[in-house]
Amino acid sequence: MSLEQGLLVITVPNRFVGGWIEKNFSSQILSALQEVSIADGYKVQVDKAPSTIDEPSRPAPAATGRSSRMAVSPVAAGTKVNDTSASVKRDKYKFSLEKFVTGKSNELAYKASVMAARSEDKIFNPLFIHGTYGTGKTHLLQAICNERLRLNPKAKCVYISAEEFTNKYLDAVLRTKRVDQFRNNFRKVDILAIDDIHFLANKESTKEEFLHTFNSLDLANKQVILASDAHPTQINKLAENLISRFISGMVVRIESPDYDTRVKICRIKLADGGVDITDEAVEYLAGSITKSVRDLEGAVLKLQAYSAIFRKTIDIQTVSHVLCDLVHHRRTVVNVDEIISDSANFFSLSANDLQSNRKDRTASMARSIAMYLSRELTGMSYPEIGKSMGNKHHATVLQACRKVEAKVKKREIFKWKSPKGIHSDSLSGIVDTIRQSVES
Repeated sequence: MSLEQGLLVITVPNRFVGGWIEKNFSSQILSALQEVSIADGYKVQVDKAPSTIDEPSRPAPAATGRSSRMAVSPVAAGTKVNDTSASVKRDKYKFSLEKFVTGKSNELAYKASVMAARSEDKIFNPLFIHGTYGTGKTHLLQAICNERLRLNPKAKCVYISAEEFTNKYLDAVLRTKRVDQFRNNFRKVDILAIDDIHFLANKESTKEEFLHTFNSLDLANKQVILASDAHPTQINKLAENLISRFISGMVVRIESPDYDTRVKICRIKLADGGVDITDEAVEYLAGSITKSVRDLEGAVLKLQAYSAIFRKTIDIQTVSHVLCDLVHHRRTVVNVDEIISDSANFFSLSANDLQSNRKDRTASMARSIAMYLSRELTGMSYPEIGKSMGNKHHATVLQACRKVEAKVKKREIFKWKSPKGIHSDSLSGIVDTIRQSVES
């Protein structure tokens, strides 16, 4: 970093870091200059450090009117700047299996994805991966396609979102009148990976077209991979024939990453970005941002930019300061009535069912989860929670909280019945889903 004739020049290791500094820190840098009374007349310029490594060629950027002379765009994760053009082209999509960080929360989904990618014959069809946002579903779908292409460059693999699938189908039916071409594009492939499949739930004609596409691929011994925010049985307005098809394959859930997995993700991504950070700061970061990998990646990018500017070791205080908007962003008030309502809704019950003395297995578990989350999210005492739950004794609340905590740690599976049918999910997944509903 240097001051040159009315210009603050910041040298960065690559265009990626430069872009993030320009986008997120330009105004803060100028504010810092103002604090030391040297900002008047200065502009900020971000330059890439000289390097003997050739970067992939990019078209010259259009003039933007900004003071920086360099326009940048982020490099896809996992792409090396010194790859040959042939090796860069090998990966059709952004994500790869080797870049997927595994842990208890996603190990089964990862292993199933590896099997689907590396086996020419389908082992299970479809592979249905579900979980909340930012847990790695898209990563796995794209990685499966890339892995198959790596093993067999002649393979035909298609990754597409359900929304884009719908748009292409409607375009073929209503505008181009080329339905046969549309069907050839999706029915003559080795792997079809569709993201956010729940988008089709209320698209009647597209659902029917997809079902025929699925059946065609299944008969041809080709692999279908699907991802959704919810288990097939919990997707509203999804046709019974599709639900039956989905659960006839392998349905796996990806949960929000546990602490150990978050630590691994942080270490790997910070190391890849060349960030010098203390172990305590990594652990603090992993313990503070808990919901999704996407949130962690955003935090890591901010720390990369900070590290490139100030070139110093990042400690806990730095993480807290730089990421104050992420680390300290919490709902200030969580209403216990919301927790009761969301817990009841998840199990297709009413709030009155949880506050009553109803003792069937489903109501008892829903009530216990509501007590557990009330204790976690509100800080209310056991007697206060008991009063909110229909004047239950505080010892009942204490026992319920301990029971749920133990079952979550053991990752026990809970089965329950609702008007929509019989459901099954891990207690940790159920609690996580309800917690996110309450906090949203």
